[in-house]
Amino acid sequence: MTVEQAIEAARWKWQPYSPTEAALVSLADEVERLQEELKQSKNEAKSLAAWVWKHHYRESAPGWVLRDSVAGVISQIANMAAGLSEENRTLTVEVERLRESKESDRDRVEQRDRANEAEAEVERLQVRLADCIDQCEYHAMEADQLRDLLDERCP
Repeated sequence: MTVEQAIEAARWKWQPYSPTEAALVSLADEVERLQEELKQSKNEAKSLAAWVWKHHYRESAPGWVLRDSVAGVISQIANMAAGLSEENRTLTVEVERLRESKESDRDRVEQRDRANEAEAEVERLQVRLADCIDQCEYHAMEADQLRDLLDERCP
């Protein structure tokens, strides 16, 4: 039996006639299983690579072409993952910068609020002071009138 016949026998599950033929059929089954697994793995890798490109690199790499070999597709995935990792680091730095800026803005808002409160307190105290001065002037006027009255009546 030839190798091709052994493979055909494996496909049709014919009973081999010798231990060598049985080994060939077993190997042919394993080769076929591995080829199918490789095909599925390649399809999954291609699907993943295409998805990553579509969602992250379509605009920046519009001429991107999917490789044919599994190793080529895995290499493309690795390169895109490295790019995403670098982009993630850049975004992390930017987020931290914005967070610090936000905290700085919050500090400025708190300082402005404290200044506004102090200004309002100054205005309130100025009003009280003006009231006190008015009262003092009134009382001083009353005192002058009383003094004049006393001077008239008690020479």
